[in-house]
Amino acid sequence: MSSCCHSSGGNKLFLAGGAGHGGVGFCISRQICCQMRELTFHAFSFRLRSLKFAFGNKKFIVFSVFACYFPTTWMFDETMFEMYGLLDLLLRTCVREGRVPVLGGEFNECIGLAEGYDPVELTGACGMGERNERGSMLMQFVLEHGLQILNRQMPMSEIHE
Repeated sequence: MSSCCHSSGGNKLFLAGGAGHGGVGFCISRQICCQMRELTFHAFSFRLRSLKFAFGNKKFIVFSVFACYFPTTWMFDETMFEMYGLLDLLLRTCVREGRVPVLGGEFNECIGLAEGYDPVELTGACGMGERNERGSMLMQFVLEHGLQILNRQMPMSEIHE
């Protein structure tokens, strides 16, 4: 089941799933929605959703935005490998079709502080903790696909240190 709901302020909320908890979705502001064209929403699983849309006034850029929720560390690794396999296929398809991929969500890993061999322009210089095995897998995925990690680019506030 998938649906698009509208808030009283004109924002759009895209959801999919069934009974119970879990899953991911998108909430898009009214101001951004009015600039989007050819908007399509797809639920690949309760862990992965996508929005495909064109954005711009005269020259349109086509984006595919993916929202994902990776399994926690106590889940079987098989589920995580399936997620990476599906994301790999989707990202390669985006690039082949000339779309700009944007990937976000909860990866349930720890990248930690930048390590000596990390390309800081892709990974950011800020981080916290020590990299775990799943963090290493995410770094490999980021490097293979030429992605950039954005939430590590802003130093953590003192309250988090």
